[in-house]
Amino acid sequence: MQGGWFACLNKTAGVEPVDVRALSDHVYVGLGVGYLGDMASMLPDALKKDMVTLFMEEYLSGNGWVRAISLKDESMKNVDCEPAQCTTLDKVSMRSDWTATGGYGGLMGASVDALADLDTSFDHLMEALMSASVVADAEKGTMPGQGIAVMTTKMFLDYLGGNGDEAVPE
Repeated sequence: MQGGWFACLNKTAGVEPVDVRALSDHVYVGLGVGYLGDMASMLPDALKKDMVTLFMEEYLSGNGWVRAISLKDESMKNVDCEPAQCTTLDKVSMRSDWTATGGYGGLMGASVDALADLDTSFDHLMEALMSASVVADAEKGTMPGQGIAVMTTKMFLDYLGGNGDEAVPE
């Protein structure tokens, strides 16, 4: 563990695990200690602090949704590539359901639940809930779908032909 994220296991023999700044670590660890009955005390304070900081600074988008992968993750280094220069791997890295461009609709709720298990700071929890309230507004909110885009990359905007006159997440 480093900075609040973990190394992913790799099934290939002889290949080292790869660090991934993924929201799933926050959710699985936070909910896991919560399910054990308020057992966040099992985790070192520095780890909990790093995980909370990572969530607040890199996963919480501020527009009501969360990023599944941090924009600072190595896999996202070309997320804003020019359409003509985007590789196939770059394009795969721009999925709105599980990357830095967005996440599944249910991730926000699971993330806030995990945050409550990892952190005793009411301020962090309220900031996350206020962000989530943007989409809960009956007049301005949106219904969660398979993937919720929190930003639109140049490649997708180009593919959409500028998206007409419709607004896109920035």
